[in-house]
Amino acid sequence: MRGMVDRAPGAPEEIRRLQAEGEELRAALAAVSLHQAMNEQSPLGVMCVSGTTGRYVFANSVSADLLGRSVDEILASDAFELWRAMTSPEDFEQDRLEMDRMARGETDRFDREKRILRPDGEAR
Repeated sequence: MRGMVDRAPGAPEEIRRLQAEGEELRAALAAVSLHQAMNEQSPLGVMCVSGTTGRYVFANSVSADLLGRSVDEILASDAFELWRAMTSPEDFEQDRLEMDRMARGETDRFDREKRILRPDGEAR
């Protein structure tokens, strides 16, 4: 059967194309795996929210510890509600302005120091 496929018009080109696509997918998977490992091993809290779904894509254990929640709790939570719950009233307005800038497409991220409110009432 293989000999018949190899003799079909266009088959060798199609096979080479599929092999090249397979290599690209393997490289992309390796890059994603490396990115995930770097985030999980980071000494800093790392969380990411999808701009299209508004859901958490990932969170590492450092961020979970900081927030007083498990990684699973973070990933299952509504990103907006968690943001409101963990943001101190003193930081809320500045955060809201930065989020508005993101929503308007003026920036794709913001970075700032802020106080974090945990479920037990502790501020960090």
